[in-house]
Amino acid sequence: MYSKLVVLSLSAWLFLSIFIDMFVIPGAFKIVGDVFKAGTLGIAVFSSLNKFEVFFGVALVFGLVRGKKEGFKWHTVQDILAKILTTLAVAYYYYLSPKISILTDKLISFKGNAQDAAYVAINTDHQFYHNLYVKLDVFKIIILLFLLVLQFMPVEKKQTGIEL
Repeated sequence: MYSKLVVLSLSAWLFLSIFIDMFVIPGAFKIVGDVFKAGTLGIAVFSSLNKFEVFFGVALVFGLVRGKKEGFKWHTVQDILAKILTTLAVAYYYYLSPKISILTDKLISFKGNAQDAAYVAINTDHQFYHNLYVKLDVFKIIILLFLLVLQFMPVEKKQTGIEL
């Protein structure tokens, strides 16, 4: 049962991430046209996704921990990577997405010239956090794929000399 929970969590998380990154957000920028409006829509979509990511992360860690207690043999690296992914999801939800949202609101409501030092500083911060989000998202997708592949690989048991 717990291995099914792990596979379901990984698969759903991976599917949602790829679908939103590859189709929803690029589509929004093509359809909406206005960069700020599309960006605001993107932030709303990612903020909603972040809630699901926290849920998938908790379900993943829960499945691994409970499965181990039930006698399932997991790769040790799965525990570590699952916890990294869950931590990343929490960081997205509580820090990174809100930070990008605040900076976007500041850019939209800025009164003045785009060459003003204040605007440039806000835009530089916005670009930094946006690029960080994109890079972390790529990292997240690679880890999700890796964990999903590991889920279907047998765990080698240590040779103890005792046959069961």
